Amino acid sequence: MTQSPAPVRSDPWSPAARVLLLAAAAVLVLLGMRAASDILNSVLLALFVSIGFSPIMHFLVRHGWPVWLSLMAVLGLILVVALVFVAVIVGSLTGLDENLAQYEESLSALAGDILGQLEAWGLEVSGIQMDELLQPSRLISVVQALAGAILDSMTSVLLMLLIIAFMLADATSFPKRLGMAFPEDSNFPEAAAEFGKDIRSYLFIKGWISALAAVPITLLYVFLGTDFALLWGLLFFLFSFIPNIGYVLSLVPPAAVTLLEYGWQRAVILIVVNLVINTAIDNVVAPRYMGRGLGLSALVVFLSLILWGWLLGPLGALLSVPMTIMLKRLYLERYEETRFLAQMLGQEVDPSPAEAEPGE
Repeated sequence: MTQSPAPVRSDPWSPAARVLLLAAAAVLVLLGMRAASDILNSVLLALFVSIGFSPIMHFLVRHGWPVWLSLMAVLGLILVVALVFVAVIVGSLTGLDENLAQYEESLSALAGDILGQLEAWGLEVSGIQMDELLQPSRLISVVQALAGAILDSMTSVLLMLLIIAFMLADATSFPKRLGMAFPEDSNFPEAAAEFGKDIRSYLFIKGWISALAAVPITLLYVFLGTDFALLWGLLFFLFSFIPNIGYVLSLVPPAAVTLLEYGWQRAVILIVVNLVINTAIDNVVAPRYMGRGLGLSALVVFLSLILWGWLLGPLGALLSVPMTIMLKRLYLERYEETRFLAQMLGQEVDPSPAEAEPGE
């Protein structure tokens, strides 16, 4: 009895080799993204701005506005918002430079008081230079770097508007063309639609919740007399989109400026009231409306902040959540081989009625 020949493997790659190949390809893609971060930042910012403002254009078109007029109206609104942001940031940073000498003088006096108090308590403080450890110039440089990253992405306003204009112009016909470009059994058009829906929901809900907190916090800065209250309120709103550490980054500069201007008592009031407002918003308002719509675990959100911040800089940290949603929706969930990664990125969910045990 003759034995049938062993079947020939159509796939010459072993599972381990495929994993290594995919890992090497991912590393090359990530390094390429980092090298092209200047271009990617502008394109990605334009993409998410277009997604966020596209419902306004669709609303105008549905109510009888011509497409070109709806497009011009939305572009005008985006331009006004961008110019207001740029004017506030540039004007405030200029004022910070002008007040730097005053802040350094206040810091020297504050450092002398602290060292004198420590010596009165019998603590050895010789050799400690507190005014060198806590230099306002270092604080200002951090604020300038963070705000400068936002301004850099808006430097080519004309280019940004052109990119956004083309994206918005294609918004009405893009879903139809996307469906025609892929076969009927492809799930990419559906995944793209889900991605757009998720991003619009995230940007809208996160935006108005951040604004809801930014308004009273800005009024708090004004009431306490903190310099550049409008800048700190604007940075609070923007940094609210940075998960985990955004709130801390937005709180440190105004607290430090208030400390140098008015002393520790007013700075403590600022911090405490700020914490109360932010905690109330995060624990009462945000869970009710944000819910579990992101489909991302807390660990994944934090790691995405590190990854996209390393790849694209400060703007990558600002866009880390939308970028992770895009990766999950448009790539990981589409393929059987990577679907387990999409499930690992998600939150723990309750079993569906079909999966629940009988009697539960």
